[in-house]
Amino acid sequence: MSIKEERNMILTMIAEGKISAEEGDLLLQALEQSERNIEEGMKRQKTSRIPGIPSIPSIPAIPAVPRIFSNVARNVAHNTVGNLAAGIRAGFPVHDALGITEDFIEEFEDVGYGNLSYDEFYQFRIHGITPLFIEELEELGLQAGRIGITAADRTGPEYMGLMTFRQLEARLPQATFVFLPKLLHELTYLKSNEEIAAMARAGELVIQALEAVAATARPGVREYQLEAAGTHAIMSGGGRVHLMMIGSTSMRDPKIVFPNPRPSHRLLHEGDIILAEMVAMYKGYSAKIGQPITIGPPTPEMNTFFKEVVLGGFEALRQQLVPGNTLEDVRQAGTHFRQHGAQARPMLVHGLDLITAPPFIYTEQVKAEPFEEQIKPGMTFSIEITPINADGTFGMFLGRTYAITEDGQQDLTPYPIDQIIVVNP
Repeated sequence: MSIKEERNMILTMIAEGKISAEEGDLLLQALEQSERNIEEGMKRQKTSRIPGIPSIPSIPAIPAVPRIFSNVARNVAHNTVGNLAAGIRAGFPVHDALGITEDFIEEFEDVGYGNLSYDEFYQFRIHGITPLFIEELEELGLQAGRIGITAADRTGPEYMGLMTFRQLEARLPQATFVFLPKLLHELTYLKSNEEIAAMARAGELVIQALEAVAATARPGVREYQLEAAGTHAIMSGGGRVHLMMIGSTSMRDPKIVFPNPRPSHRLLHEGDIILAEMVAMYKGYSAKIGQPITIGPPTPEMNTFFKEVVLGGFEALRQQLVPGNTLEDVRQAGTHFRQHGAQARPMLVHGLDLITAPPFIYTEQVKAEPFEEQIKPGMTFSIEITPINADGTFGMFLGRTYAITEDGQQDLTPYPIDQIIVVNP
């Protein structure tokens, strides 16, 4: 109801004697104050907008989507009837965008799943578990067999939903379920040309995100607005954001050594350094980038640390990422940081299946399967280093993504690396 409509309603109530003139006057005064508050809030919004943040083009109105399951239907299905199928048959609408239709329900009833909640059916649908899948397990005689469950890469390695797993246990009580997070790794650690092309596109998008962050950074902007700019760049190009970690601190009084997983409300100031680790995804494949950004010229200490410690260590690692070398060769190159009087976050290099995956190369050890201990064409890696000064007061993140080729490597994030990005305040 608009303010004008509320005012008319109050006047009508006074005229009809439903409220006294004094009560009506108080209500009208409160309504006028509310109107002033709204106007002042809108003025503050207009004046507090920070220039330079990429504007978002207007988005066409999205047609209303029927609710998957109305609250009434949910209550009936969960509390009164006890199952989703009964709710549907009672006439409650179910949107079939996820394929949760009456036919879908009946197929599950046929294999013994006639009393599931909406959430349980939803878990089955999003994890691709169909009645046919369960029947095939039974036909293969796996009711008492060992069934491997691998991890899926969405926002990070994770398994199927708990409700889905419990239903499988209930249906196949004699089976032994084994969690195998690396079950598909051997199939995905070597990339085809098509897969590398998708990663290269992800690389283009994450470079655009880095440029958007740099274009947005200036005194008065908040960390989360940098995240918004980077996210907008990736999604506008048809990609998805996997990571958007951004942190900022004063170069003369640093408080962080690594980007914030959740960018904060901190305001940027002249003399700040911005650390960022960003990952874009395209067609399910990812690429990572990270480059320090300063607002105003870097301090001599920061500049020297970047050029002598950070860049030197990065280049030492990159030179070892060639066919025929071992992962241990790469790890040995990581001794550069300590040789130059610095520390480093343990992670140096990791592989990529869809997102972060083995092998993992740390400062002290290599974690890898035997088949991937030697570098070969088709493997993909992210170098992600975080050198930290000797007393632990500041650090820098630097990251790039590479595909191994027959004669060397392909840079999937080809952005100049030899200088800190400097933003004029």
